[in-house]
Parts: sequence; structure tokens; C-alpha cells
Amino acid sequence: MKSAINYTRFIWFLLWRSTPGQILQTAVVAPLTGIVLIVVLTHLADLLIALLLGWGLFLLGLSAIRVVALWCGRGVR
Repeated sequence: MKSAINYTRFIWFLLWRSTPGQILQTAVVAPLTGIVLIVVLTHLADLLIALLLGWGLFLLGLSAIRVVALWCGRGVR
């Protein structure tokens, strides 16, 4: 509870010392920064998943080629 009171005092101090332009800038820039960060992280997660799926399909294809080669008698056991 004490940390919440200290945090509230800190926010009040920042608001009291800030100009209206700074407050408006913070109110606009902070949410936009959060939205951009979420979008970027989402795209990075999609890219990572695509890379992992691609690697998995590549390994699956190699395994299938090896199975076919063994079945045809040309593979190394």
C-alpha cells in the first residue's frame, strides 16, 4: 500500500511540474508507443513461428527423402 501511495505522489509531482503541452504529449505518445511496440512484437512472433514451421517442414522433407531412398535400396542405413 505504501508503494502505491509513493507512486501516486510521484505521478502527482510529475503532473504538477509539467506544462500542459508536456502532459498532452505524454498522453498521446505513450499509448502510441505501446501500440507500435505490440504490433512490432506481434510481427516478430509471427516471423519466428513461420521460421520454426519452415525448419520443421524442411526436416520432415529430408526424413521423407531418406525413407524413400532406404525403401528403394539406395540409402545408407
